[in-house]
Amino acid sequence: MKPHSPDTPRSERRATQLLMFFTAVAATASAVAVIFSAEEVDAVRDQLQSQQAVQEAAVDQQLLNGVRELDRLFIDEPELRPFFYGNRPPPAGTRLGRRTTAAAEFVLDTIDLVASARRHGLMCEADWVGWRRAGQSYYTLSPVLRQLWARYRSFYSPETELVLTGKLTVPRVSLTPLQQCSNAFLGGPGAAEDATG
Repeated sequence: MKPHSPDTPRSERRATQLLMFFTAVAATASAVAVIFSAEEVDAVRDQLQSQQAVQEAAVDQQLLNGVRELDRLFIDEPELRPFFYGNRPPPAGTRLGRRTTAAAEFVLDTIDLVASARRHGLMCEADWVGWRRAGQSYYTLSPVLRQLWARYRSFYSPETELVLTGKLTVPRVSLTPLQQCSNAFLGGPGAAEDATG
């Protein structure tokens, strides 16, 4: 605004001063709003990261429980171990063969839980690599698991196949736009990356 001449009426000078005052107040209010908005965004981001950590901890607990159950199975029934660690087929048509098949279903469902956790972004890369190694070891050393997989693979996700065999025979499922947005907001994998790693 240009300065007033001595001839400018007092009311006009007062109106100009008020206009300048309210402009300054509005600018200050806008700056404060931007600061609070940035703090709110940070708070939301922190809350989402906390929720992600809670979900990951819950998945870790589920997987730990699954591993304990697998360990307990092989401790309580050591006669099953050769069929999962020794590359021996179970005896067909026997009680032991049926128990071995039931144990293989449990192993397969536990591996599917791992694949689901990864698909939903709830497993870090190091855990994913470790589980893939374990799953592939089971698959390689267990004829009953391979037979069960051949029979029921259509019930499971591509990620389950990746854990077991180390390869995919169907295309991977890409991240949804919501997952891409969430990952970008949380600083996770980008939109071009998919959930299987």
